[in-house]
Amino acid sequence: MKAIMLMFDTLIKDMLPNYGNEWVYAPNFKRLNEKFHTFDNFYCGSLPCVPARRDLHTGKYNFLHRNWGPLEPFDFSVIKELKEQGISTHLITDHWHYGEMGGFGYHNQFSTWELIRGPEGDPLEPIFGNRPSISQHNLNQQGTLVVQHAYNRQKLIGEDTMPITQVFNKALSFLDKYHGYDQWFLQVECFSPHEPFIAMDNYRKLYTDTTDEDILNWPVYQQVSTLISDKQDFVTIQKEYAALLSMCDDYLGKFLDKLEDLQLWDDTLIIVNTDHGFMLGEHNWLGKNVGPQYEEIAHTPFFLHLPKVEPRRIPQLTQTIDIPATLLDFFSLPMTVEMCGKSLIQVIEKKIDIHESILYGIHGGHVNYVRLPYVFMKGSANKENQPLETYTLLPLKGNCGFEKAELEEAELVYDVPFANGFPILKIPKKNHYDSFTQGDLIFDLCKDRQQLHPISNEQLQEKLSQELIMKLKENDAPDSLYERLFGK
Repeated sequence: MKAIMLMFDTLIKDMLPNYGNEWVYAPNFKRLNEKFHTFDNFYCGSLPCVPARRDLHTGKYNFLHRNWGPLEPFDFSVIKELKEQGISTHLITDHWHYGEMGGFGYHNQFSTWELIRGPEGDPLEPIFGNRPSISQHNLNQQGTLVVQHAYNRQKLIGEDTMPITQVFNKALSFLDKYHGYDQWFLQVECFSPHEPFIAMDNYRKLYTDTTDEDILNWPVYQQVSTLISDKQDFVTIQKEYAALLSMCDDYLGKFLDKLEDLQLWDDTLIIVNTDHGFMLGEHNWLGKNVGPQYEEIAHTPFFLHLPKVEPRRIPQLTQTIDIPATLLDFFSLPMTVEMCGKSLIQVIEKKIDIHESILYGIHGGHVNYVRLPYVFMKGSANKENQPLETYTLLPLKGNCGFEKAELEEAELVYDVPFANGFPILKIPKKNHYDSFTQGDLIFDLCKDRQQLHPISNEQLQEKLSQELIMKLKENDAPDSLYERLFGK
C-alpha cells in the first residue's frame, strides 16, 4: 500500500471549478472529480501555516494552547509513527517556514526529505548590490520579506528555476523511481498559491493584459474601506491569485498524468488539500490572520482518492485533524494515542458522521464552533482580549525564541492533560488579535453561505455557547480560555 498527500498552500475553495467557480481556468483541478471524493464540508483546524502542520502530525488542535511553534517533545506524530512501523516517509516541499526556529521538528519526522528554497521571504539570496524594484501599491506589504523576495527572484529567473517547478519535478522523479516499491508515504507541499501572487506572464494573460508592476498582489493583512478604488483593487488581486492558481493547476495536471502513466490508482491513497484559504476583499478584509476567520479562510477544498471505491461528493463535516487517523487506518495501523480526528475512510466506506461539531481558529483570536448549519464565531468577552497563555516546552515562535521579558512570568505546570504527562511551561502572552471589536457572530451557512447576515438570537447564542463549552472541555482547553471568551 502507498499514500500520497499533495498539499497546496492557501488554496481557496470558491476559486475552484469543483465548487462552482466558472471563471478561473483550472481544468486539472476539475479532473479530480473523476478519481477523487470531493468533500463539501471540510474545514481547517489551527491557523495559519505551521499550526496547521502541527494538526496534521498530531490529529489535535494546536490553537487552543499555543501559537505558531515547533513540534513539541510530547507530541505524537503520525509521520514518525508510520516511519517506526516500517513505512518509508518522504517529504518534498518548498514551504520555507520549516527552516525557521518556529518550524522546528516537523520535517525531521520523515524518513527522508527534500527542501526547496526561495519562496516569499526565504532568506536565500544575500542582499547586496542595487535594490530590485518593488511594487509601491499602497495595500501591498513593504517589509523585509518583500525585499528578500525581490533578491530571491533575481536568482530564480524563469519558470524552470521557480520553486513550484522544482517541487513538482522532484515529485515526478520520486514517482518514476519508487512507484514499484510498496509501503511508502509521499508528502508533496507546494507553497503556491500562497502570496505573493506572482505567476508567469502566460498565466497572467488568461485574466489581464496589464503590465503595471504596482498592482495589488501581496496585501498587508488588514480590514480595508469599502470605497477603495470602487473595489477595483479586489478585482485585481483576485485575477492575480487566479493566474497563480492556473499555474498550480498546470503542474497538478502533470502530477495526475504521472499517476495515470504509472497506474497508481489501484493501490494508492491520494489526498489533495490545503492548510487554509485567504480573503481577497470579501467582507472588506485582505489576508487570513487579523480578522474573523470567515468561510473563505476556514472552509477548505479537500479531495481524497481511495483505491477501488467509486468517487462521490462527501457532505459530512470533516477537517484537517482527520488526516492522521486516515493514514493510520489506510496502513492498518492501530490508533495508539487519543486523537480528536477520525478516519475519513470510515466516512467514505460507511457513510457515517464522524463529527457532530468541530472547532477551528487562531491562538488568541475568535474561537469558532461549527455545528451545521450554524457557525458560531466566539469573540473575547473583554476589550483586552485576556487572559491568554502559551503552553510549550520549546519557547520558539516564527524565526526567533521568546524574549527574556516574555518568560519572566512563566511557570512550569504539571498534570496538564494535553501535555501527555510532561511538565510544561505556561507563559502569559500579550494578545495581538482583537476579537472583541468584531464581537460574537452567528451565521446559518445553508441560508447565508457568504456570511452577510449575522443572526441576532439570544436563545440560539446561549445554546451554541453551551455546546462550545462542552466542545472545549472535550479538547482539554485551558481554564483561561473560558474566562477570555465568557468572562468570570
